[in-house]
Amino acid sequence: MNDYKKQFGIKLKAYRIYNGLSMREICNLVDYCYSNWSKIERGLLNPSIKDVKKWAKTFKLDEDDKQEFIDLAYVACGRIPDDLLLREDINLVMWLDTIRS
Repeated sequence: MNDYKKQFGIKLKAYRIYNGLSMREICNLVDYCYSNWSKIERGLLNPSIKDVKKWAKTFKLDEDDKQEFIDLAYVACGRIPDDLLLREDINLVMWLDTIRS
């Protein structure tokens, strides 16, 4: 199991609990599949970055926590966070993504 997936799952669960929400409540709130949310919290499934950004907004994270949360999601997915890439690196990463598909 990817340790970063597990770390992201722990962070996701911590934010959910901090906000006093059950898994069913958060899934209803953000319109997300309960089963997949559970898998992400357990480090078994990668989150999508689009969903993570939505969740950060739902949790009302400040800018620093939001960026850390999103960066951890990128790493959990095996990607370098966009804000850490140099402009020249973006083309290389995009090219690598196309050959992986």
